[in-house]
Amino acid sequence: RGEGSENTRARLNEVSNCCLQSMLKGNDAALVEAMFEVEQLAETWESSSDAGKYCRVLLSLLNHEYDPSLVADGFESDEYGKSVEKMYAILEDSGWKITVLGGAEQQQDLLDDELMQPPPSFTSY
Repeated sequence: RGEGSENTRARLNEVSNCCLQSMLKGNDAALVEAMFEVEQLAETWESSSDAGKYCRVLLSLLNHEYDPSLVADGFESDEYGKSVEKMYAILEDSGWKITVLGGAEQQQDLLDDELMQPPPSFTSY
């Protein structure tokens, strides 16, 4: 584990925190900035499988999506998988809408909650 590895982890930690704060605050400008930054990092770290894969997971979460297939193969380092699980749990509990891709949950998340409400009753005219 060289200095490059430590720099990569430190940078991913910084970006993860920025992404998480942006999602929790719902700040649109910060979300767009975070997406742009993560996309750039994903391109930079394409050769580094864990870092590149982690960036793709971050991008999907920023887009209100979670694709379990991105983490199903696992990461070489357990730190990445644990980080994804923790972030997903925080976002799920926060009210950040997440559509789980490829599962039955996807169909449920696509329904608009307002459509599920009974129609108003008109008792007076």
